[in-house]
Formats: sequence, C-alpha cells, structure tokens
Amino acid sequence: MNSRISSVQHVDILNIDPNAIFEIGDSNRITAISKGISVQREQAIFLESEFPLSDYPMFTERIPQPFVVEPLEVETINESPLLNVEHIKINNMTASSVLHLGSSRMIHSEARVKTIRHLLREKE
Repeated sequence: MNSRISSVQHVDILNIDPNAIFEIGDSNRITAISKGISVQREQAIFLESEFPLSDYPMFTERIPQPFVVEPLEVETINESPLLNVEHIKINNMTASSVLHLGSSRMIHSEARVKTIRHLLREKE
C-alpha cells in the first residue's frame, strides 16, 4: 500500500447516519453495507414488520463483479508524502457512505434500497 500522511485541520459533519463510517487513520479493509426499504404513503398507516427484507430477492442477489482480463500497469507519483486539507464540510452522510482520512488497502461499499409507493385510489 502506497501510503501518505493525511493532515486535515477541521472536519465539520452536520449529520451522520448510523450506517455511515467516519474513519481516521490507516485501515486494511473497510466494508460498508446498508439495506433498507423506503415506504411512501399518502395516508400514514404503518404496521410492525410490514415489509421484511426476506420478501425481496434484490437484497440477497449477488452483485456481478467486473472481471479485468488485460493486465493493468499503474504508476503513481506522489510529489509530496503529505496530503494537506484545510477544511472538510459535509451536510449529511447516509447509507454505507465512507469518509476516510488515511490510507486503505480495500474499500467495499454497497447500498440497496427498495422504494414502495402506496397511493390512494380516486373515488369513482
């Protein structure tokens, strides 16, 4: 891992979801996964355990990964070992988002959201 020193003077995050990651320091692997159901209704009626994730195959299907078949040559030149940032301002970090100050070997992030809309029928 080609590491650099990260120097950040100030980080301002207004809102961070429990499914988001704010990591300071080097890491070998970061895995951020979020699965959720968004229900929008004209009339607010909700039942407990109404939409189990197991009812929707999109939450368990394997995501196909791209295969690199040709060799890749990468040359990285860091003219300075220091990465200096004055100020980072973030309004909102949600579902499997990552803010990482440091070096990482691997990051895997996945967010799956099923949106359901229930509209009232017009009276005839």
